[in-house]
Amino acid sequence: MSRHCILHVLFSLFCITGRSERLSSRYGRVLATEGTDGIESDRDEAEAEGCPQEESLRTVLRSLGIAESDLQGSLQDFPGVTWFGGDSCAVTEIEFPGRRDLGGSLHPDIGKLTSLRNLDLDDTNVSGSLEVLANNTELRDLYLRHTRATGRLEDLSKAEDLRGLDLTGTEVTGDLAALANFTWLGYLHLSNTAVSGELKSLAQLKRLEKLDLANLKVVGDAAVMAEWSKIEHVDISGTEVEFVKSDFLQKFQPVKSVAFLAWKCPLPALRFLDVSRTPQFSQAQDLLRLFAGCGWLATLKAAGCGLTGPLWPEILNNRFGSSIPIDYWPLSQALSVLDLGSNNVTDVAKLPGSCRTLVLTGNPGVSFGAGVLEKAIKNIVFIDLRNATFANLSEATELLDAGVVKANEITRTVFNQTHGFACYDLMSTSLQVSPDYFAADRLCDCSPGWIPSCSKD
Repeated sequence: MSRHCILHVLFSLFCITGRSERLSSRYGRVLATEGTDGIESDRDEAEAEGCPQEESLRTVLRSLGIAESDLQGSLQDFPGVTWFGGDSCAVTEIEFPGRRDLGGSLHPDIGKLTSLRNLDLDDTNVSGSLEVLANNTELRDLYLRHTRATGRLEDLSKAEDLRGLDLTGTEVTGDLAALANFTWLGYLHLSNTAVSGELKSLAQLKRLEKLDLANLKVVGDAAVMAEWSKIEHVDISGTEVEFVKSDFLQKFQPVKSVAFLAWKCPLPALRFLDVSRTPQFSQAQDLLRLFAGCGWLATLKAAGCGLTGPLWPEILNNRFGSSIPIDYWPLSQALSVLDLGSNNVTDVAKLPGSCRTLVLTGNPGVSFGAGVLEKAIKNIVFIDLRNATFANLSEATELLDAGVVKANEITRTVFNQTHGFACYDLMSTSLQVSPDYFAADRLCDCSPGWIPSCSKD
C-alpha cells in the first residue's frame, strides 16, 4: 500500500472517531449564545436520560422541603438517600428523621422510585397522603410518626412485605383489617391516629414483636395475642380490648405442679404491657395471676381499669397443697415497673424484689404489709401515692414517728385555697404523696385568716 493510501485511511479513522465522541457527548454541547442556564438545563437532561430515578428523586426531595441549592448536580451521594449498590440507578432508602425544617409534602413522583424499601420521615413537618405510596410495593419500613400524613391504611394494600410501620400521631384513618395479610410485620405503631377495627384482624401477624394501638377505637378479645409468640411490647391502653375477661386468659394456669414447678406464660417473650383505661373491671389479682410465670415482663401498666381488691393472688402448688411465695414467681425476678394508678387496690402484701417503681395514685384505702413501705423507701423504690389514702391512717403516722420519712418544714409547698390550708411536703424523693391525703394532721395547718374554720379533711 502506498504512503498516500495509508495517510488517507488514518485520516478517515480520525474523522470517524471524532464524530463518534461528539455524538456521545451531545448533551454537553451548547451554543455560545445559550449561556449558563442552557448548560445546566442540558446537563440535567443528560442525567435524567442516564438515570431516570435521579430526576424523580430530585422532585421528591424538592417537594419535601429540601433547598434548591442543595439539589444541584448528582444526587448519588446525597445525605439521607441510599442507592442500590454503588453505581445503581435505584433509590432504596430516604431517611430524614427528626428534621423539623422539612415542611413540604409527599410528591406523587415518589411512586416512580419503585425500588424504595425504607422511607423514614419521623418527627418532621411533612404532609401528604399515603395514596402517593400506592405503587411503592417494595416498601419494607415506613416511618411517618408525628408528621402531618393523611390517607387510609388501605392505600398501602400492595406493600404486603412491610416489616415496620409507624404512623403514630398522624391523621391517617382506615380499618385494621387492611393489614390482615401483612404477615411480615414485626413492628406496628398506630397510636393516636383515627384507625379503628377489631383486634382479631391482626391474628395472622405472627412475627409481631412490637404493637402500639393506644387510644384507638379498637375492640375485641385479647385472646388473639396467643398467636403472637414473639410479641415483646404491647400497648392497647385507651382501647376497648378486653384482656382479663378473655376466656382464654381466664382459663390460663401459670404453673403446673409436677416433680418440679413448671411455670407458663401466655406471652412468653413479653417485656412491656400497657392495658391502662381498658374495660377490665376485675380483681387486681386476676391480672397478676396471668403473668406470674412471665420471667421477662419488666413493665406492667393497668391504670384506670377498675381493678379492685388485693394485689397478689394465691398460687397453689397442687402437689403439696401450699402457696408458692411471690419470691419464687418468675414475674418477681423481672417486674420493674407496676402502674395500677386510679384503681381500687386494697392490699399490697409485698413488693417483688425486682420492683423499682410502684404507682398507686388515686387508690382509696390502700393497705401495705408489715414493713413493706419502710423496706421500699430504704431501697429507694419509687412509690407514687399522690391522691391515694391509707385504709389505716396510722400507717402514715408510724412512718413519720419512726423517721422513715420526714416533713420538709422549711417551706409549705401545697396550698388549698378552697379549704384554707397549706401543707409541708415530704423530704423523701422516692415516696410521692399528697400531704393532705397522707397525714393532714401532721403536715398541714390552716392558712392565715382561716383559723379555726379551715378544713383539712
